[in-house]
Amino acid sequence: MLRKIKDYEFDRYAEFAYRLAMEPACSGFPLYTDGIKTKEDFLERSRRGLCREEEELLLFEREGNVQGWVHYYVIKEDCYIGICSLLIGDGQESALEELMAYWKQRFPGYEWSMYFPEENREALSFMSRRGYRDKGKEAVNVLLFKEYQTREESGFVFPVGRENFDLFRKIHAGFEAEMYWTSDRIWEDLENWEIFAYVIPEEEKVFGDTAVDPAPVKAGKGCCKGVIYYNRQTSKDLEIFGIDVPDLLGGVVEALLIACLNKAKEAHAESMYFFNERFPNEIPEGLGFRRITTAHYFEENLSEKNRPDSCFF
Repeated sequence: MLRKIKDYEFDRYAEFAYRLAMEPACSGFPLYTDGIKTKEDFLERSRRGLCREEEELLLFEREGNVQGWVHYYVIKEDCYIGICSLLIGDGQESALEELMAYWKQRFPGYEWSMYFPEENREALSFMSRRGYRDKGKEAVNVLLFKEYQTREESGFVFPVGRENFDLFRKIHAGFEAEMYWTSDRIWEDLENWEIFAYVIPEEEKVFGDTAVDPAPVKAGKGCCKGVIYYNRQTSKDLEIFGIDVPDLLGGVVEALLIACLNKAKEAHAESMYFFNERFPNEIPEGLGFRRITTAHYFEENLSEKNRPDSCFF
């Protein structure tokens, strides 16, 4: 069964939960085996779940023994539930079944999303048999900036700000349909975002070696072939939220990644995550990323009409 953890129980079970966090077969995302997050990070983040109104930390008990926990957060204005840590030893299927039933009763109409690493076969098997569609298999790449050397940037890549935001908006419109971070949301929070665009002159039919005149680009003019964007609100450990390149041009992807990584290193970032499902993984690997797993993505809207077609074993 699931029950809310009591404050005095935290120290008793946190060590056990961290041991589970060291086993991808027992974990959902975020992972703590990425070489970035530490035990101290885990304990500090988990402890905040005891006192934040928008978070809850639940223990999963089976036959009187605690088998793991789930720590989640709720964004009420967006009717969204996200995972801080999901760590179950024995009985993952029972735990997930109870969690979804609990959410459905408590948060009708909300939407949740979860990622599981490929090593967690029990969770993936459960999701499949329960009727959830695996909506995305993404290579999970991590780069440590202490191992990254700044590279020469393309003359076609430019930063995006308020004055030329339409370059981003036009490209992002083709990708944002199922995203939380739409152009409008990013615009409202733009001071926390770093965005780069790959732009060529409108009249050019092919890519040349000559850099583009920056003046028109700063004014929002030119033909944008792709954009990259990440949130820099947490300045130490970053994640690329998206690379929108409609024509899947490898040279554009690489040029955008280089600009992004150079900027992050300049700002003294320590790491960068990149969930990649569209581009050859040789591109990020060639820049110093290492693949740590493949992530599988699931989501559900907690309303009757959006239940999976198959809800029983």
